[in-house]
Amino acid sequence: MKATTLNSFLGKILLYGLFAMVLFSTIALSAQNFSGLENKQLNKLDDIGAVGVSLFAERIKGKIESVIVTHDSERKLKIALEFTEFSDYNYTLIAELKNAQKLRQTEFQQIKVDLNGKQSPLELEFNLDENTPEGTELTSAFLEIRIGSKSLKPIFLYNLNKNWKTEINAENLIVPVALVPIGSAANLKESSQKIIIPKRKPDLKYSIDKSKLRTFKQPLLMTTTPSTTTVSSAIDGTWINDNKDTKNITKIIISNKGKNVQVFGKCSPKDCDWGTKKLTPKRNSTNTYWGIFDTSIAKSTFMFTINNNKMEAKHARDYKSPSRPTKRSVEKFTKLNLFIARPIFVPTTGTTSPTTTQPEPEDTTPHGPDNTPISLWDDLVADHDFEFPYEITNVRMDIYPDKNPASGTFYYLPSAYHLRWNADEGYDFSMLYGTADASSSSGNVRMTGTLTPGISSKEIALVKSLLESYIEGNPNYSFTELKIMPINATPAISLSSGLEGLYNISSDQINVTVSSSIREPIDISWMTSNTDKDDMQTVLSAGDGIKGSMTLAPASETVPEQLIPVRITLADSRTLGKFILEPNKWRNENWVNNTPFPLRLKKVHALIIEKQGTNTIPIIYTWDLNNVEIPSKAKVQFDASKMPKWVETQSKTKQIWLDYAIVDCTECVNKTIDALTDGTSGSKVKHISFESFQLFNDTDIALLQVKARSKYIDPKGTHVLESEPVRITEDNKSFTLGPLYIPEGESPQFEYFFTLVMNDGTTHQSDNWLSHEELFMFIGMAKLKENISSFNTETED
Repeated sequence: MKATTLNSFLGKILLYGLFAMVLFSTIALSAQNFSGLENKQLNKLDDIGAVGVSLFAERIKGKIESVIVTHDSERKLKIALEFTEFSDYNYTLIAELKNAQKLRQTEFQQIKVDLNGKQSPLELEFNLDENTPEGTELTSAFLEIRIGSKSLKPIFLYNLNKNWKTEINAENLIVPVALVPIGSAANLKESSQKIIIPKRKPDLKYSIDKSKLRTFKQPLLMTTTPSTTTVSSAIDGTWINDNKDTKNITKIIISNKGKNVQVFGKCSPKDCDWGTKKLTPKRNSTNTYWGIFDTSIAKSTFMFTINNNKMEAKHARDYKSPSRPTKRSVEKFTKLNLFIARPIFVPTTGTTSPTTTQPEPEDTTPHGPDNTPISLWDDLVADHDFEFPYEITNVRMDIYPDKNPASGTFYYLPSAYHLRWNADEGYDFSMLYGTADASSSSGNVRMTGTLTPGISSKEIALVKSLLESYIEGNPNYSFTELKIMPINATPAISLSSGLEGLYNISSDQINVTVSSSIREPIDISWMTSNTDKDDMQTVLSAGDGIKGSMTLAPASETVPEQLIPVRITLADSRTLGKFILEPNKWRNENWVNNTPFPLRLKKVHALIIEKQGTNTIPIIYTWDLNNVEIPSKAKVQFDASKMPKWVETQSKTKQIWLDYAIVDCTECVNKTIDALTDGTSGSKVKHISFESFQLFNDTDIALLQVKARSKYIDPKGTHVLESEPVRITEDNKSFTLGPLYIPEGESPQFEYFFTLVMNDGTTHQSDNWLSHEELFMFIGMAKLKENISSFNTETED
């Protein structure tokens, strides 16, 4: 067995450098290595003043071997002092921080330690006084150490150059943010109040899944002269296969002014919706179009040739599997004719006085949603492209008219469901730990939350304005009311891509309470294991979160089932919602970031509806905010001088809102998770971290296994439970064990047990379970020898 020592200087650096690790899983400290001192050995100075004092000072026995910085943050300094012999005498150590003039800095307390019986290394910790004013910055040039038993002690002076800083409390921080106009907004003037129309339509930067966005169809062209009118001249409409027994394509819907095509294949019990794709005109042709439907199984290419009410559809289906040949077909389709009945005026004659039959009063009764949605997106003009439609509104931007156009009724759907959050109450989500069995390592965790479509009255008002703008340019429609889509039955929630797929939680283990109205919140809960809970926390706080979908059946014979995304996540702009700026208020009153995360402010958008002649145009103007980062609880003072005041005061402005992103913040996530977790009353979830040094490189150790036992492993603190072991396989790397559920104000008491495995298969175990009261442990050769007597004997041999 190789002999191992920690006497080398490198060994000391490794040993003391480990103190600088931050090992609490739920506590984030200030910025580490703030002055660049961590893991550095301080140089002792031959100071003239110190030498002069030392000539008359007490002569002491022992030596300071090294002084190494182990922690360096804005408000804290930790130093590991290695010494020899001092603990054998009645010596006292006094440590102070000095400025460049070698005067004591009163912002830090003097450290005084009785060295009698103390073990090397000794940790010294300096903290900046809590009463130091916000925004203070200062430097400690020197560290002075005095050691002895008499009043006149020898002085040891070390070069330090430690920087200190007190941050301004976020609640007292006001960040100035200037609005810089983009595109047409730069030409808006306070004096002229002239609207400048952007010359482009906004693009969506993400790939739209058209299978989830239903088709857009042009409104019927209605005339009053004939008694019956056939509408068949445009290519928009529903095309039915002439072969009713086809096993291929049964129906084709062309919509959105000939821009979209939706295909339905033969399936049982109802036809399969292939989704909606782009319809592209063929070059040098006035009646031929093509569209591509690409899936993981095959790529289908269609060529549509249209003559009046007849269509020929050529279909080539290329399978991704090389063993399956290309399938080709040519089928005929006929456009479904729509008939609109009109009142007939019949004049009558008589001998006394002419009379006429009066037309029947127009039926304005709503008949339910029709599958001819109109797109509110198509009329928008802007200088800024949007990544997702929800950046404008949480209402899906395809609106369904009623089957009876005279009713003036329209129906909307939510674009998605997400976790509910508001500034006053926080997240509507909790993680509650159950009591563990005495035989198990932990209890189950119940997660409960509320999902919401985030459709406020302001969102409805915005969509109404866009809809009224559309209708004003389409006189065949009238507007009376905008209603939520009625449904036939309680919607079904599936989390197959989240809970069911990732964590093997079956659908019958997920409890969902859905209201009869899809605008209302949805309560959802599920039970998971302690281990999976930790993984879920990571997924909830980063990335896409837990994903799923809602399937709802509209109360309509023509509108098909709708698939609405469901997403459960914490640090997400969809969860935190859209921040609307109140007119005449945000310019004069500071806006507050009430979210638990720092935000990066990207843009300010203003949606204006401008009337020009008989047309109305919805416009989005944009001002850049230069991605200024705003800490949680900090305030923003907007400089809106580049946005004319009339933009927000005129009635044509429908909404002004912020476009933002959430800044990554581990500390914020941990605080949020802590606030949502409930185990032992008032407890915080924490982990134990172990780190080894110089065990594997210089020895024959293959692995070190550590297990712990404690009542805090039980979420309710009822039983002393044993944890699953953690295996340490390399040096200078943190390995965690847990979780522990520690009530507020209590220390993390636990016992630990080592099992050491050598390269030749020999094992050594701790003599006894040993107690520990800190959430981190550094393991070196001395620690192993102290705990495992058989290993101690082997190394001596």
